[in-house]
Amino acid sequence: MGATTARSGAACSILCGVLERNEIRYEIKDNKDIACFVNGCEGDISLLFRIDSSKMLVTLYSPLGEPVPFFCAGDVSLAVCMINNSLSDGTFCYDISDRLIYFRMTSSFYNSGANPFMFEYMLCAAAEAVDKYRPVLKKLMLCSVS
Repeated sequence: MGATTARSGAACSILCGVLERNEIRYEIKDNKDIACFVNGCEGDISLLFRIDSSKMLVTLYSPLGEPVPFFCAGDVSLAVCMINNSLSDGTFCYDISDRLIYFRMTSSFYNSGANPFMFEYMLCAAAEAVDKYRPVLKKLMLCSVS
């Protein structure tokens, strides 16, 4: 288990280095989560990196904000499916238990070890997807009952 912990610690150090090189302020939470914000066209984009040492995975989460109103759930669910069909990597998720939408992307460092390019790619892909589709999803959440 020691080697696994060392590799996940190295992944955390590499991610922090990538964030620092890109002048992105971050906060380490609970020794496994790294939270940060990046600038988007429609405001800041919240990102949370979670490093799972037991599975050797890095998962990036980006919540989009407010809960989806009940009467918009069907339209938002359909939109999330359509958007996901056009994405090459990562997915938007609509969690019906808390009615929140978030972007999620996972990468493994099991056989290769973490490297800065993996984290840079995750940052760019997530920021691009959220920046592109957040306005559309937020407009759908403003729907009204006819």
